[in-house]
Amino acid sequence: MPAEIHSQKKQLRLSIRRQRLKLTSEHHQQYSSQIFNRIVAEKSLLNCKNIAIFLSQDGEPCTQSIIDYCWQQGIHTFVPVIALDHSNKMTFMEYHKHATLHRNRFGIPEPLSEKSILEENIKLDIVFMPLVAFSEEGARLGMGGGYYDRFLESYIKTNTDLKLMGLAYEFQKRDKLPTESWDMGLSGVVTEEQFYLF
Repeated sequence: MPAEIHSQKKQLRLSIRRQRLKLTSEHHQQYSSQIFNRIVAEKSLLNCKNIAIFLSQDGEPCTQSIIDYCWQQGIHTFVPVIALDHSNKMTFMEYHKHATLHRNRFGIPEPLSEKSILEENIKLDIVFMPLVAFSEEGARLGMGGGYYDRFLESYIKTNTDLKLMGLAYEFQKRDKLPTESWDMGLSGVVTEEQFYLF
């Protein structure tokens, strides 16, 4: 069964990523703008002190407008960074307006800094998560590295109020997804068409 689930996930990732990369720049910009507007309109989402959010790539919805808004509102904004020691660990680093970015070993932009840890005394209120697909039940299909799942497994034990919000396009929604015991579920998803709460 695990091999079958792995195969299903792999096929789904390929299919949806292809679809995502086929979006025209006009549609990408339009959908990203609609997602941003839904987030800002949902007052409870950004009524917080600290958020974590990804820097977009691979056709994902653009997150820069959300980040800019948070900076304007004085919301501390953190982005994921991968450990340099190849330990497959991920944490979050505060992202400032004038930060220098570099690409990690997966080609994903990260802030360039000596500091690479989320300080223990900082409590994240929301993690906006990238995803390849999501289900109507709140399941999330990521890229397959398990970085978010590993980080959140321990972090969420001491931060039980943490909201896990996916950012996606409507076509990434599925009725059901193949899942495994370690897959972290979502609190909600924002698409260009709807704000889902699970």
